[in-house]
Amino acid sequence: IAEKVIDRLVLWSDPEFGGAGDAGPDLVDRVRGYFDGLLGAARSPERSAGPSEAVTLRNRLMVSEAFRRRIAVRPLGQSFMVDLQFDADSAEKAARIANAIVDSYVANVIDDDQQREQKRRDWLATRGVELRKNVVEAEGAVAEMTVRRGIAEIGQVTITDRQITETSAELARARAHRGEVAARLGVVLAALSRDDGGESVAEVQSSNLIQQLKEQEAIVLRRIGELDARFGARHPKMIDARAELADLRAKIHDEMGRIIQRLRDDQKIAEAREASLAAALTKLQDEQAHQVRDQVLLHELKRKAELNRKLYEEFLAKVNLATQTTTRQESHVRVISPAQPPVDPSYPRRPMIIALGSVLSGAFGVFLILLIERLRTGFRTSSQVEQTAQLSLL
Repeated sequence: IAEKVIDRLVLWSDPEFGGAGDAGPDLVDRVRGYFDGLLGAARSPERSAGPSEAVTLRNRLMVSEAFRRRIAVRPLGQSFMVDLQFDADSAEKAARIANAIVDSYVANVIDDDQQREQKRRDWLATRGVELRKNVVEAEGAVAEMTVRRGIAEIGQVTITDRQITETSAELARARAHRGEVAARLGVVLAALSRDDGGESVAEVQSSNLIQQLKEQEAIVLRRIGELDARFGARHPKMIDARAELADLRAKIHDEMGRIIQRLRDDQKIAEAREASLAAALTKLQDEQAHQVRDQVLLHELKRKAELNRKLYEEFLAKVNLATQTTTRQESHVRVISPAQPPVDPSYPRRPMIIALGSVLSGAFGVFLILLIERLRTGFRTSSQVEQTAQLSLL
């Protein structure tokens, strides 16, 4: 700060502070400046071209030291206020330098604050880029998983859930149909094993061909009964009638076989459909389990993305607040009262010097009189002569 003030007020060449080596504040500074000036001129005569180049490093140190010795700073009581004083040969110069010191200090404080704030803004900018990158990456991961795997929110009905419901219903119907077909086949086989012709079986009753063959069989049976009563068992008409009856029964048997085969085919189809639906349901259930795990992972990614975005938004708010508070460029140091040129010099203190000189000179006079009286020889009174000579004085 002192060097800044010296540069600002061009005090490097001021003789009051030992500048240029030809004058100084006291005898020591003058002698030191004189010899430093001579040594500096002898060592580097080529540097005496201008005022800024004529001052050597030792001269600068001497001026800076002489300048700092004239500064006095003291606190005022228990407050945060300080009093700054500067001594100079001129009252106006002392006030100007004191105010320059304070201004330089305030500017230095502001510059330090600005440097700290700049470092903080640089760090905030770097941190902001990192947080924004985290937000983009987290939201990108959420979008990728949502689009690539088609995951819905936890608690929402997905396509897989609807497919599982529909497949389960179809599987139940397929199982029921397969059981129904198996039961019908069992009824038909049981009816055939009883040799009742399957009259009570619904498939037989619903077959028009079998019903027609049954009607023809009944007609042939009645004709056989009539022929047996009229012609006997060996009559050619009787033989033809029996052959016709056997042919009708063979056709009925063939038709029953086709019904049984059709039922067996239906059973196989029902079993295959049931197995296919069961496999599809198992696959959908596995896919649903994967989706549940993906939903948990997606929920975690969303929470992370929301947290990163919240941190980023709070960070931006703090950055905006910091930007608003640092654009004012104000200092926490305030000048209560600027320095004014003093009316009377602070040194020397004439009344005190006169009083002290009077006291000291009086004491010294008394001491000198006593010393002279003490050292003086010879007689000064007639009583001394009479006492010494033992004679009366005429």
